[in-house]
Amino acid sequence: MAVHHRMAATLAAWLCLTTPAALAEPPNLLAGRTIDFLVTGAPGDGYDVAARLFARHLEALLGQDTQVVVRNVTDGGGLLALQQLFAAEPDGSTIVMMLSGLLLDQLLEPEAPDFALAEATWIGKLTDSTRVLLAAPAAPYNDLAGLLAAGEPQTLAANRANSSATIDALAINALLGTQLRPVYGYDTSGKVMAMLRGEVLLTTGTASSLASLIQSPGVTLLLFIYKGGSAAHFGAAPTLAELAPPEGRRIVELLDTVARFGRLMLGPPGLPPDVTAAWRDAFDRVTTDPVFLAEAKALKLEMAPLGGAEVGAAIRRLFADSEGLRAEMNRLLDCGRARAEGSEAGC
Repeated sequence: MAVHHRMAATLAAWLCLTTPAALAEPPNLLAGRTIDFLVTGAPGDGYDVAARLFARHLEALLGQDTQVVVRNVTDGGGLLALQQLFAAEPDGSTIVMMLSGLLLDQLLEPEAPDFALAEATWIGKLTDSTRVLLAAPAAPYNDLAGLLAAGEPQTLAANRANSSATIDALAINALLGTQLRPVYGYDTSGKVMAMLRGEVLLTTGTASSLASLIQSPGVTLLLFIYKGGSAAHFGAAPTLAELAPPEGRRIVELLDTVARFGRLMLGPPGLPPDVTAAWRDAFDRVTTDPVFLAEAKALKLEMAPLGGAEVGAAIRRLFADSEGLRAEMNRLLDCGRARAEGSEAGC
């Protein structure tokens, strides 16, 4: 009888060990690879910091001598990184973290692109990008009403003619009647110094990248262009969505979508389904890890992860009526450019 009891106990233990819940989880298909991780942000900026944090946790998750090599590829505002990605072997060994403003660039481009972002394999997005309009200490106003009453074009620090900062400024002109006049050639650190020195009166950008400026004496938060999850940390101000006229709602939704998709991660088109699933699984596991989230919070990154399936569906919807959106956005930008010069032509 004792033998039968021992056999039963042994059999029960064996069954427990071999149930699906107790079996060891199979290794992720990416484990043991060297992964080329291209980042469209410059060394030390918010994109770079987020990418290196993600890469470190991805290596730890995958183990087995996995190496994630982060490369900053900023040429052409990130276009070179995308060109390299779309030319890469679709095996999951090359990914990009891209500036969400590149979505707008492609939507507004009338010519067929060399690569179609809607066809990429989307892995996920890491963050919100709360976007703000700030006034410098030298500005003769400390609220949006004062800016609207200024009566003449107001200088605004921007990077280039098609940057997110410029598009934000021109959209605000068209939707609210301001006269923001972009002055080009300023990266993020250049914007901060130009504002504090009084070279320009205004700037737009992500709240996280301009956090030190927001906290500087005399700098005023005038408007949330998009109000992300941690916007309350940066102060109180009206939002563009609240103030825009009904006919501008579609464009506001477009700007909100682009801002909501901060630090987008994507692979080349044509990744096999099992590799796509492996990437999305790894993304989900890293971005739900409490240690990763705590480190991101300490770095003041506005984490709001969203998986690749949801991101891909939203981006495909965005490009489904690209011609109509392009025409509407170009009309709005033409009005914004006119108002930047003190004119109402085309508005």
